[in-house]
Parts: sequence; structure tokens; C-alpha cells
Amino acid sequence: MSPAATEVRSDFFVRALAVVGATGVLHFGLAHVLLTLLQEGGPPGVPHGREVVSLAVLGTLLGQLAALYLRSQYGDPADAVRSVPATLRAAAPAATVLFALLVLPPEILDTPPLRLAVIIAPVTAAVWSAALIVSLPAGQLLHALAIRSPEGRAPRSEGKAAAPPRLEQRVREILALGSLAVALVVLGTIAHRLSGAGTLDASLLLPGFGLLVFPLLAALAGASLGQTPAQEVLSVARRLDARSRGNEDMAPPIVVTRTDEVGELFTNLEALRGRLARDLHRYASVLEQAQTAERIKADFLNAVSHELRTPLNVVGGFTQLLLEGDPTPLTEPQAEDVNLIRAGGTQLLDLINDILDISMIESGDLRLHFARTELGRLVRQTVDFHQPQLMDKPVELLAEVAPDLPRAICDRRRIGQILNNLVSNAIKFTEEGRIVVRVAFDAHADTVVLRCIDTGVGIAADELDGIFEEYRQAGSAMRRKKGTGLGLAIARSIAEHHGGHLTAESAVGEGSTFTLTLPLDPPNRPASIDMAEEAALAVVRKTFQPGELRAVDLQ
Repeated sequence: MSPAATEVRSDFFVRALAVVGATGVLHFGLAHVLLTLLQEGGPPGVPHGREVVSLAVLGTLLGQLAALYLRSQYGDPADAVRSVPATLRAAAPAATVLFALLVLPPEILDTPPLRLAVIIAPVTAAVWSAALIVSLPAGQLLHALAIRSPEGRAPRSEGKAAAPPRLEQRVREILALGSLAVALVVLGTIAHRLSGAGTLDASLLLPGFGLLVFPLLAALAGASLGQTPAQEVLSVARRLDARSRGNEDMAPPIVVTRTDEVGELFTNLEALRGRLARDLHRYASVLEQAQTAERIKADFLNAVSHELRTPLNVVGGFTQLLLEGDPTPLTEPQAEDVNLIRAGGTQLLDLINDILDISMIESGDLRLHFARTELGRLVRQTVDFHQPQLMDKPVELLAEVAPDLPRAICDRRRIGQILNNLVSNAIKFTEEGRIVVRVAFDAHADTVVLRCIDTGVGIAADELDGIFEEYRQAGSAMRRKKGTGLGLAIARSIAEHHGGHLTAESAVGEGSTFTLTLPLDPPNRPASIDMAEEAALAVVRKTFQPGELRAVDLQ
């Protein structure tokens, strides 16, 4: 046994020893008080009666100490919860009879057995009834010590797994032992009155023995009280526990033991549980169908996107050759037409790339490759790439890079995709003014902060959260530009899988600010992006009200 376990047992033994000692003192005092009450106003008591009581209490206490020692050494602390009170109840009458036979004078011992039993009955009743009474609080205290012990448990029941005592057991025990103690006191009083009679009429004892019926009635009352919702609650709890483990077919049925309103309540509860189980099965089936449809949709989008990208790349390549004058230079009207073809193809290719990216993200196939990256250089390249789009607009596009910007670990291509998306959106929705892409280092949080600030039309406050959802665009249909509404959803997912986040602030008519925060060294570096789990949790959070579902229920 480990030293820690030994220390735990020693601590329990010391506390339980104090309980047993206090029980012995209480037993001693109560037994003497009851003996006095039994003998008051009647014939003289049994010779050496108080000595017999004292010795019997002492013998009972020694029996309790022996039971406590054996259980503490060779059993669990909870084993003492039953053995010590049981020893107290069983040893009390046995010790009383034993010491009475040893202490009483020979002339009393030579009397007929019936008269001898009547003579020692008051002493036995006093010791035994006191033991029954004090065993109840002693058992409660020992039970409290056992369940609070670090290695303790609740008492076992017929060798089965440990379980808390039921209300039926506790009430039945209290009523039965209390009634038996009262019956013993009354029976002892009657026996004491008969001990002074010259001739003993055994029939006079029958009413006293009739009092023993009351403990049986008390036990029956406790069992009847046990027909409370306790049984039904336990049955429902087991059924629900089995359902949570996926063993609905193995769950025990709910047995309703009452025919009143409580029984009707639990009957309705079982019917409700059945409907809930059917709804859960139906939900699981529908969810599986939805997941299958989602996988089919993702595969379809993936295949179609790949098939469309090839001809669009061909169109883009040939338009580039035509604009470069191969095989012959183009006239100005022809060049304008080819530029329109090229612009339309580029826009369509961007849309297809977004659809392909979101399809890869949802299927977990979008790969990430982390490496140290100069984000300041990436910002300048992004701004230079988009400058030609502003030649016909009164808009100024600037890059502001803080000096001594440290290199961050990220996927350069995907972070560049986020920046391209933010700058592209800013250009679409800014008719005049300026667009600033600013990057700085936050030494306190050890993060790099990139901001795209524009003076465009802005976004209403009630639409800010929706712009990061798939296929969602802000503003009225007249204000919306061409696009799929996927860019920001992809950008936020990429940012979150880098350990950062993407947020937006905006005011209608004043402009918008998109902030991308990235840690210098992401704690987790996933090899791919999988939005399936995040999307499922987002749907659940929208469906349930706050407080209706715990985080553990989503696992």
C-alpha cells in the first residue's frame, strides 16, 4: 500500500475512532437513564443492575473498536459505515446477557428460565434500546466521514457497486429502529413490574410482545414511503444515461410504482423520452443525409472549378498574346475589345478560384505551408499589384510599413490572398479618397497587425457580422458589386487557422477598416484547413438560445 493511501486510512481511522468513542459515552449515559426510568415506581431492580449495564456498554464498545480496526485495516473506509453500527446493535443484548450471567448472584441464576428472563429484561431493554438509538447518528457520522475520505466511497449494497443510500432505506431504518427501541422500553417496563409478583403469569407478557408489531409496521411504512418518485427518478436516470452512451436498446424500462399524479407524471415523462428518442434518430438520419449532400456538393464544385479553370487560363493566355501584338498588332478598338475579354476572364477566374478554395476548405483539402515571411514586403507587393486598377479613379492607394518589422511564420501565399481580397474590396467600394494598407508590430501581444483602411461607402452596423459568412454580401442589391460573397469567409478561416483573427469596423458614408492580427509564431500550425466543424458549431450556436446548450454537448 502506498504511503498516501496509508495516511488516508490513518486519518479516517482517527476520525472514526472519535465517533465510536463519543457513541460509547452517549450509549453509557442513555442506558443508565433508561434503566432508571424503567425501575422507577416499581419493585426493586435487579441486583448489580447498573454494574451489568456499565459492563455491557464497555463490552459493546470493545466490539465496535474491533470492528472499526478490522475494517480500517483490511477494507475500504465505507465498510465501517455498516459494520460498526451493526456491531453496536448486535453486541449490546449479547453483552448484557453475558455479563448478567456472570455478575448476578447464584440464587437468581437458579430461578426458572422464564423468571430469570423477566428479571434481566429491564437491563437488557435499557442497554439494547439505547444502542439502537445511538447507532443512528453514529452511522450518519461514519457515512459522512467515508464519502469525504479521498479514497472513500458510499457503502456497498449486497456486494453491488457503491451507490448512495435511497430515501426508502434511510426512513425504513430510522422508523424500524426507533419503534423497536420504544417497544423494548415498554416491554422492559412490563417485565420489571412482573418481576415483583409472587407468581409469574406469562400471559401478562403477551401485550408487551405485541408491541413488537410496531417495528414491522414502521418498516412497512418506510417501504411504502419508498414508493416515491425515487424509484422512477432512478429508472429515468438509468435510461437517459444508457441513451447518452448509445445503448438505448440495453436501457432498463421505466417501472412506475404509483397510480397517483406522480405515476402519471412519470408515465408522461417516459412517453416524452420516447418521442425525444425518435426525434433524435430522425435528426441523426437527416444530418447524415445533409452531410452526404454537402460532400457531393463539394466534390461537384471541385470538379467543375477545375474543369472551368483550364479553358479560362487558355483564354487569358491568348488575350495576353493578342495584346502584345502576336501575331500582328491590334488596332485601338480591337485592343479595347480584347481588354474587355481579358478583364471578364480574369473576373470569372477569380470567382472560380474562390469557389474552389471554399470547396477545398470545407473538405479539409486546402493545405497550409508555414515559413518565415517578410509581411512588409508582401504588403508593398500587394499595393503595387493593385495600383493599375486605380488609374481612372480619384483614389490614392498607399502602403505604410513600420520600420524594423519582424518576420512572422505564416503561409505567405494565403496571407497574400487575404490582403488581395481586402484591397480588392476596398477598391470596389471606394469611389474617391484614399486606401491605406498599414502594417505594424504589437510588442505587447507579440503579434503583427495589418489594417486596410478605406474611405468608401461603408457597411451598416447590423450587417458587419454577416459579411464574414459564406455567400453573404452587405448593402442593397444596387450597391453590391460582382462577386460570390466568399472572399471574406475564406480570409477569416485562413486567419483563424494561423492563430489570428480578422475583424471589421465601419460606418456608412465614412469608410471601413479591416484588421488582420497574426501571431509571430503560431502555437498550432495545421497542415490543412477544415471548416466543417466550425460551420456545424456556428449553426448550433444560431439555433439554440444562450444557456440552452453546454460546450460539452457539442463534442
